[in-house]
This record gives sequence, structure tokens and C-alpha cells, in this order.
Amino acid sequence: MAFRPALDKADRHITTGSDVNTSRPTTTAPQTTPAMPDPARFAAVVVTAAAEVLSGQRRADNLARWTTPELFAALARRAGLAKRLLGQAPTRPRPRSVHAQEPKRGTCEVTILLDDGNRVRAAAARLEAFRGRWLLAALEIA
Repeated sequence: MAFRPALDKADRHITTGSDVNTSRPTTTAPQTTPAMPDPARFAAVVVTAAAEVLSGQRRADNLARWTTPELFAALARRAGLAKRLLGQAPTRPRPRSVHAQEPKRGTCEVTILLDDGNRVRAAAARLEAFRGRWLLAALEIA
């Protein structure tokens, strides 16, 4: 079933005999943006994965799809250094609380508390919308 809006009086055309109007008024569907995933849930998963990379429990390659190229390069460089200096951490970090807010359309700022059993760390992340999904663009872990 198709919906066609009523024509304006100026657009109406009366056809008689062989005078057939083959052109139809074109209508465009309203542009709808795909629903973005929940930024708090996405950030909890990706920031936890980034903390695991930095603690030597996960390979940095796992983050390539979910981060900007600049952040991925920085995380990969830091992960190698941290693993050589500190070794692998005994327990995996778990998100304790997540708070997200969207200061402007297409970006989201998230704060996360990560608990690794021995210590609770604060993390701040900036997400940017990219082709219907979120990308981790900036990350600070204290």
C-alpha cells in the first residue's frame, strides 16, 4: 500500500482521450536515522575491553573495529609497553557504574568505574557516531 499526498490545485491535470499524464508527483520518505545502540552499554563493554588490553589480558586487535584509528594506535602502543613493564594483571576489570550524556547530537561522554578486585579506577570516554554505530574516540583511565 502506498500513500500519495493530495495534489495542489496547480498540479492537478485533467486527462482526456490520448492526453495521458505519465509523470507522477514524486514524494520522498522522511529521512530517518537508524537507532543508535545504547551508548552506556557500548561504552561499558568497549572501555572494559580497553582496560583489559592495557592490563595485558586481551590483544589490542580486538579494539580495531570499535575505536578511531588514532586511539587504536595509542592503545596498541601503550598495551605493549604496559605488558613488558607490568606483566599480566591477575583479575579482569568489571564495570561498576556507567553514566552517559550526549552534549550534542552524534557525540556522547561517558564516565565508568572499573573494579579489578584490588582497585577501583575511574574512566572517561568520548564516543562519536559513525555510520549508525558508536566509536570510542577518546579514553582516560585514572
